[in-house]
Amino acid sequence: MTASFFIEESGGVRAASRDEFPLSIGGPDGDLLLKIGETTAGWIDLVDDTLVVRPATTAQPLKYNGVQLRRPESLQHGDVLSVGDAALRVSARDGAIFLQAERSFAVNETEPPQLVDQPGATQDDGGRVQPRIQPVRYEPPAEDNRLRRRPNPRTVMFGAVLALAASSMWYLFSAKPVLIEITPVPDTVDVLGALDLDLDDRYLLHPGTYTVTAEKEGYETLNERLVVTGDGDHEFEFSLIKKPGLLRVVTVDGANVIVDGEVIGATPTDAFTVSPGVHQVAVNHPRYLPFETELVIEGGEVEQELKAELTPGWGTVTLNSDPEGATVHVGGEDLGRTPLVFDLMAGARTVGLRLPGFKPWQKIVDVEPNQQLELDIPQLEVADGELLLRSNPSAATVTVGGVYHGLTPVTIYLKPDETHTIHISKTGHQTRTRTVSVASGENAEVDVSLSARRGELRLIVTPAEAEVFVDGVPRGGANQTMELSAVPHNIEVRALGHDPYTTTVTPRPGYPKTLSVTLKTAEQARIDATPTSIRIAVGQELLLMPQGRFEVGTSRRDPGRRANETMHSVDLQRRFYIAKREVTNDEYRKFDRHHSSRSANGKSLNGGDQPVVNVSWNDAARFCNWLSEQDSLPPAYVQRGGQMHLIRPPTTGYRLPTEAEWAWAARFSSEHTRLEFPWGGGKELPERSGNYGDRSAGNATDDSLTNYDDGFVVSAPVASFQPNALGLYDLGGNVAEWVNDNYSLYPAGTRNAVTDPLGPTTGEGRVIRGSGWRSTTLDELRLARREPGTAARDDVGFRIARYLD
Repeated sequence: MTASFFIEESGGVRAASRDEFPLSIGGPDGDLLLKIGETTAGWIDLVDDTLVVRPATTAQPLKYNGVQLRRPESLQHGDVLSVGDAALRVSARDGAIFLQAERSFAVNETEPPQLVDQPGATQDDGGRVQPRIQPVRYEPPAEDNRLRRRPNPRTVMFGAVLALAASSMWYLFSAKPVLIEITPVPDTVDVLGALDLDLDDRYLLHPGTYTVTAEKEGYETLNERLVVTGDGDHEFEFSLIKKPGLLRVVTVDGANVIVDGEVIGATPTDAFTVSPGVHQVAVNHPRYLPFETELVIEGGEVEQELKAELTPGWGTVTLNSDPEGATVHVGGEDLGRTPLVFDLMAGARTVGLRLPGFKPWQKIVDVEPNQQLELDIPQLEVADGELLLRSNPSAATVTVGGVYHGLTPVTIYLKPDETHTIHISKTGHQTRTRTVSVASGENAEVDVSLSARRGELRLIVTPAEAEVFVDGVPRGGANQTMELSAVPHNIEVRALGHDPYTTTVTPRPGYPKTLSVTLKTAEQARIDATPTSIRIAVGQELLLMPQGRFEVGTSRRDPGRRANETMHSVDLQRRFYIAKREVTNDEYRKFDRHHSSRSANGKSLNGGDQPVVNVSWNDAARFCNWLSEQDSLPPAYVQRGGQMHLIRPPTTGYRLPTEAEWAWAARFSSEHTRLEFPWGGGKELPERSGNYGDRSAGNATDDSLTNYDDGFVVSAPVASFQPNALGLYDLGGNVAEWVNDNYSLYPAGTRNAVTDPLGPTTGEGRVIRGSGWRSTTLDELRLARREPGTAARDDVGFRIARYLD
């Protein structure tokens, strides 16, 4: 069951959540005993539902049950932590754990209020001021001799008696009987101001305030106020508080006495006061078993004595050896020589023996408290001989009788007066064998030289002027044959202007080895190290395109050639990546979650894996900038006047492919020819060559390729058909694609190749390349076909590209 935790301080009680642990003790910002000392004294942590206290490394002393805390201790009911004059008591009740903070302060006794000075005021037995009631002096009128008469003594006496009787009768009949019950029955009771009549615990009192005092041997003096009013009967009940008792604990010296978790002190102690009632008394001593008992304290200053008979926490061990005279040691401490009787604290203890000329002996023994333990007599073995074995080279493996003993230099111990065969071996060297015999206690040394085993390595390197390094040491020209020890060697070949080549070779004796190396230029090495594909934030894969020079456009002799397809040369030198497929609806909606590609002729264009359509060129450019931001790349476009424009020179951010890049990727052929159609050459469409306006489209298109059926009425999921030679999908069919360039006619009569063209800075809309699901004629399926576009269409989407660097 998981316990709950509460903290009791002067401000009240609050619950402590498990997340608050550890709680700091003391210090200006402490969780417990706030502002006690200038530094934190320790922490209370929660480990598997157990409270554990640990001291601070440098702090004011933190005491644990009266003893300074020096290591972590678990906290249980009754434990007390103290810092200076403050204490923290651990209490378990009602299934919860309470941390009760207590702190002692100097007591400022408050003086009783004083009455305003009055003439004749007196103090009662408790030191309280009581006003004195006294007669007002009577001043007779001036004497008139004519009327003057001496009073009759009898008359005066009778009047005084009559007045006293009247006064007594008035007090008796106007006072109220008040019942005062005191438990236990006191020895004396006094009510200041009450008429002293024997009315069986009742007193006649006029309305007012009175002080009740009561005394009884062994109890604190009662001193209480009571208020009598003119209404109803009055009954008052009081209880006398018993004085503490005295407790004297008799036990061994040096034991800690703990009462209800509070450390009283170490024995011997004087009798100390304990409140009346039931108390838990514990006596702890480091060498004895804990003692605990429940004790009823009588109180009333009665002295009681508790005899705590502690059980020894150690056992007595008897140990001998053969031969005798061995030194006995436990925990690094020498206890004497065998035969020996000695005490060990209870628990698992390691007992050892040392005797010159013999092997050390040790054993783990379980010691029971207050028990006798006699160990079997150990037969000590004669000490081994000691052999220090060194080799050249070092770090050779040493075995004795097939048992591994380490790497040289190594010290091994051998049975005395016996012949031992030692094998010393190291990779690439001849194994050596030595026969050794040592006497008991002898210290011998052996040095062994190991001969290297060698193999032949032949190097053939391009370029010829390269240099070779073996294990970091230059060995001359790279084209050579060398002899090396039969161990692994680091071979490095270097040449100016080339990336170095490094490998590890292990020659084998009798088996010549040839290593052929062709060093790469720095540029070749950089290109080879460039990743051929990358994956972007929306999950698409982009492929690295090859560099090349090619003809863009169409020859005048080609059928279907249009005026905007003038042939000219392009040289693509800047390496770029292009997406394997078109951007899908799911990918675009990560940028614009409200976008819909809608439908055409009752068929949805809005499927998650269909290419996104009904987006403008500006929408596509904004998507590219958003994608660059996701992958921490610089934007490729800037917005001016509500329109997106390519930043020139271009950054490495995501963008639409340039028209030259698109044409290179679409018309690339492994036969180094320019493709005319997505499927290659010829006017017959092979099966599954792409998604076009075929007979499956029915009335979804104005016309159809009646001899071809791709199985899709409108756009198909991206990558539904075979990729081209570069691994790219749907560069012909499915949907046409926006490219980066402004639309204009190609420049006429250009002889020199244009390097990495970005297209004109202005134009009549933007270029759209490729065919789509609405394309129904071979002319529309030509890869050279280009057209301008200004608005979003349901058969135009896009794919993304970016420069390598």
